[in-house]
Amino acid sequence: MSFFEETLSKAVVSLVFMEIQTRILEHATQLFLKYGVKSITMDDIARELGISKKTIYQSFSSKADIVYQTAKSFFLKEIAQAEVICNEASNAVDELLRTLQWTINTLTHISPSLIMEVEKYYPQTWEVFTHFQQDYLLRLAQENLQRGISEGYFRDDLNIDIVARIRILQIQASLSTQIFPLDQFDPISVQREILEVYAYSILTQKGKEVYHQYLTAIQASK
Repeated sequence: MSFFEETLSKAVVSLVFMEIQTRILEHATQLFLKYGVKSITMDDIARELGISKKTIYQSFSSKADIVYQTAKSFFLKEIAQAEVICNEASNAVDELLRTLQWTINTLTHISPSLIMEVEKYYPQTWEVFTHFQQDYLLRLAQENLQRGISEGYFRDDLNIDIVARIRILQIQASLSTQIFPLDQFDPISVQREILEVYAYSILTQKGKEVYHQYLTAIQASK
């Protein structure tokens, strides 16, 4: 076999290997989102894909590894979606409400037990979620506050660094099953109430008028 033939052969094998990895992650993600992580086994993933566990173990060392890799992939997609939302939003108030809808859409497709199970059983994966909140979402909140102040929709006396961190604490609290037990609170209702409390604490009168206009339009479209 020539050098070029050998190189091409290795490239094909590498592409096939990457394709299998991608398929495993995609299907595992769907299973985890629908059923949570605790109840899904390697056998379930193999059965869903129609492949052997041995094939899965060629790509991933353990179920914990799959959970970790799916989380990284999931949050990269979430970040990409959030960037689109921010770029398309007409102003900071629009961005705030679009972000709420993004959060609701995400929660709608996630098993209520998923976050609790990841926190309890998969600490490495929980770190990914924590970094997503404390790094990316914090920056998103800071930029939204800066934008809103410059547009006159948010109070200009806000301490951006403090208020942005308060927003992250609100998000963390809203996802806590200890604070909001799933048998007592609807996660989507919790998100709506918390955002409204946050919005009214930062909006100017001009901002409140625009906020109500957007809410009216959203309700009319339902």
